[in-house]
Amino acid sequence: MPPFNRQSKLWPLVAFVMTVMAACLLIALIAVSSEETAAPVRTCGVGKVAKNHKSGGVTEDIEPAHPGPFHDLTSRELKSLRLFLESDPEINATKLSDQSLGSKALVESYVSAIDLYVPPKIDVLEHLDLDQPQPPREALVILFRGDKSPPVVEERVCGPLPDVVSCRMLKSDKRRNPVEFSVRPFNMLEFGALIEYLLHGAVEDKLGFLLRDSFGISYANCQNKPCLDFFTSPVATSLLGDIRQRRLWVWAHYPVEFYLLHPVDFALLAVLDEADPATFRVDKVWYAGKLYGSMGELVAGYNSSSIPKIKREMPKGGEGVFSSIHRRGENPSASPQRPPTLVEPDGKRYSLSSRQVHYLGWQFNLRMSSLSGPQLFDVRFRGDRIAYEISLQEIVVTYSAYNPMHQVTDVADSAGYLGMMARSLVPGADCPESSTFISSTVAGQLVKGPVRFPNAWCLFEHTSGLPLRRHMGYRFVHGSFYGGMLDSHLTLRTILVVGNYDYVIDFSFHQNGVMDVRVSSTGFLMVSPFNPVESPYGYRIQEHILGNLHHHLFHFKVDMDVGGSTKNRYSTLDIHKDKALLTTVRSAFDSFFNYLSMMMMMIIIVIIISQLELGGMSKQLLQENKNNERTMAWARHQLVVTTHKEDERTSSSPYAMFDSENPVVDFSQFSDDNDSLVDKDLVFWLSMGLYHVPRTEDLPLTATTGTKLSFSLAPFNYFPECPSMASSDATRMDLINSKEPKEGVMVERYYGKQKDTCALPVPTYESQVKENPDAALESSKFLGLL
Repeated sequence: MPPFNRQSKLWPLVAFVMTVMAACLLIALIAVSSEETAAPVRTCGVGKVAKNHKSGGVTEDIEPAHPGPFHDLTSRELKSLRLFLESDPEINATKLSDQSLGSKALVESYVSAIDLYVPPKIDVLEHLDLDQPQPPREALVILFRGDKSPPVVEERVCGPLPDVVSCRMLKSDKRRNPVEFSVRPFNMLEFGALIEYLLHGAVEDKLGFLLRDSFGISYANCQNKPCLDFFTSPVATSLLGDIRQRRLWVWAHYPVEFYLLHPVDFALLAVLDEADPATFRVDKVWYAGKLYGSMGELVAGYNSSSIPKIKREMPKGGEGVFSSIHRRGENPSASPQRPPTLVEPDGKRYSLSSRQVHYLGWQFNLRMSSLSGPQLFDVRFRGDRIAYEISLQEIVVTYSAYNPMHQVTDVADSAGYLGMMARSLVPGADCPESSTFISSTVAGQLVKGPVRFPNAWCLFEHTSGLPLRRHMGYRFVHGSFYGGMLDSHLTLRTILVVGNYDYVIDFSFHQNGVMDVRVSSTGFLMVSPFNPVESPYGYRIQEHILGNLHHHLFHFKVDMDVGGSTKNRYSTLDIHKDKALLTTVRSAFDSFFNYLSMMMMMIIIVIIISQLELGGMSKQLLQENKNNERTMAWARHQLVVTTHKEDERTSSSPYAMFDSENPVVDFSQFSDDNDSLVDKDLVFWLSMGLYHVPRTEDLPLTATTGTKLSFSLAPFNYFPECPSMASSDATRMDLINSKEPKEGVMVERYYGKQKDTCALPVPTYESQVKENPDAALESSKFLGLL
């Protein structure tokens, strides 16, 4: 056979073999590629911990064995203090295991609250700056002494912790102690007794039939259906003319989400003067827009049909009711997508240990005062102390109305112990998923042992999406360069839920040495049953309700120690049309600042150092010393400056809800001595506020947009240039060759050329809630707190 013919016959076989080999090679390549693709992707922030502990990466929410001077009371300290209070023969505190809701524990020695008593400032500074021993840790205890005659409220300082040996009465020139029992803070025992002795007792006996006839339900005997709910409005003692009296308006609401948006036109004025709940009684009654002198008077008029009557049915609940916050309405997105999320590709750039935070030059200690809420201590930037203390002092809401319930509602929220209102922040809703969540531990009021809230704070670094600084010289004649950086900063957040309102409080730390404090308001409105006579006081926002005009006020303390110095000056830069005048304020009286919209002012704290910028300021319009105004005297001015005094620790007190006849803390006295403010240890007392005119868009919840109030602490001629120039977050662009622009542009990212990718962390909140549901909502345990 000719060679050509043999090769022709072999060629199909060779081709087949080559095809098989190619296919095998392709399969092998696909397998290798699949293995590489299937390799696990690094989770964002995991496995990349900063080399320097203080720079970031390490976050510990563990109670230390030896807490520092600012650290919250630990569980161990609270337990040992509780044992001392129960065993001390002078105090003889009621054992928590013996207390029950509605019992007569109010006539015994009852522990209402426990908080850290921060040591005197001079002692703490000697410890921090001069390496002296740490001052002993002590606790402030508020005791309801219903066992005394007359009953009183005592404030005692107990220590040293954890092994307490004594509890002395707190002595101060600026607040009296003991305090009248009638101005005691709110507590669960009192509300339990109010339900047992009045709502389920006398009110049900005399008015139960009327309530069921008018509204379909009553406070008791609801036959396996929800009963009427209630809310309270305190009556200031200045309105009563006697600080020994205690009055509460108790008004009724349908038990529908959210109950305060479903008021019924019925309320009781409760008399709670004595410690013994058996003496609680009803004074007056409000029904159908009219005030009655007693329950008997109302019943007589109702039975004789000589008075107006109401006939309403309980609203149907469910997800579609206007007051519910279940999702409803047409979704603007045809296919739901997850919202943007926060990513930390190289791990956290901050650290947390023993409640001390370090972040890119910033350092501060955080704590949650059970009485007054969030506090920061020893705030430093680049090693220099900026402020010794920055703390919330009080939240007040004043209402307007025709009806007596809202008319007297000037609520000082510290009566409910603000720090105990910080409980459960939700990842992905209240804070970014990647936040570090920090716990808070408070003394139980009706349960044995301390109560821990795992998510009382959240700490996270984020960008506002706004450049911190930037400039572009686009044209060649302008330099052909660019430099800028986003405003990446650290935020510490807590949210205080005070009844119907939720207050988001943020402390933010920027890389240019500026610190912001911001308050944003959200939550449900507190409304009145609609009646035409209420129209001057708000707007009708639903068929049966009127949204009342009200005023939110917040007070902060800022103890400035700029550059670590306790000798500062306070100056104002008054900016007029043709000039700016720097004026040194020499006395406390001269420091009063009342905002005028036509004048711009910068407040400067001098050792020529730092500036204070005020935002969100609104003038309160209450008449001085009239009704409840005296108890919130701090709201008369947006800014007051005083010298530091240990007796002037707080501008308000837990008694401010009731004590206006004779305030336990009268802030107007803080400046009575008209101290010199030149080269002194200065404390700045800042008021912020906003008027809220309710509208239908506030249903079901008021949004935080438009409700933000803030003030800032910023360096002023303190650094030779902007501190953020040292940040590696910045980006720089230049021409590759300025002589040959056509060669193109080079981009320099100072943080490096990392281009690796990472996967989002797996959300864990749902599993945490499943394991501990009380970390989210009170469910399996009764915590015994308001």
